[in-house]
Amino acid sequence: MKKDFHVFFLFSLLALAVNAAWATCPEGLQEDAVTGDCYFNMPLPGAGAPYLDLSTGAPSFKIYGDGGKDGIYSSDASGAVLLQAPEEYVFHVSGSIDAANAWFGIAYDGNWVVNVSCDDKCSDVDAYLGSHIQINFESYSTNESHTGPNLTVNFVHVTENA
Repeated sequence: MKKDFHVFFLFSLLALAVNAAWATCPEGLQEDAVTGDCYFNMPLPGAGAPYLDLSTGAPSFKIYGDGGKDGIYSSDASGAVLLQAPEEYVFHVSGSIDAANAWFGIAYDGNWVVNVSCDDKCSDVDAYLGSHIQINFESYSTNESHTGPNLTVNFVHVTENA
């Protein structure tokens, strides 16, 4: 009986450790205090393009404009982010872009697979991409009401996207 308890206790600790590992966001992503979702805000102009190595795995996460989930993006915003998926996984990016006089693009292997000019609201995004991608967002004017990207990024095993 005592041995069974110890085995159960060890498995319980292991389950908690695994749960805790997925409950926190990987380096470079932030955690929403309300929802617990991981997210990334596009960088401000001149901040460069951060590289997020997610090769160790991560839950799905959100990408917003530099104003965050509920804020508006900066006037003349211009940002990019480089992402790497875990081995044997590709990215699935979906969501929408609320922007005026802006451009949005996603590159994979040097080719723009999503390339949209936004006059008012961009069309919805729903694309399966490779394991290394670049996401860009640029606005060309003053912004008073648009929130910019509201994207969800998921990992899909290559056999599920075949």
